[in-house]
Amino acid sequence: MGHPRGSSTLRCQFSGWMWFWARTSGWFWGERRWGLVMVQFGSGMLEMGRGMVDLALRLRL
Repeated sequence: MGHPRGSSTLRCQFSGWMWFWARTSGWFWGERRWGLVMVQFGSGMLEMGRGMVDLALRLRL
């Protein structure tokens, strides 16, 4: 499973899987709910990233 050189291959597979999952979930649950989930997920990722940056700055100081 997975080639040693394959970060780009893995990224390609991951984006393909995400696209497939987004398409099926959007079709199954309805576009509006899928958009809401994406917004919540994105804001959660932003919040986590902000926390990581804050932690890194604190550790550096």
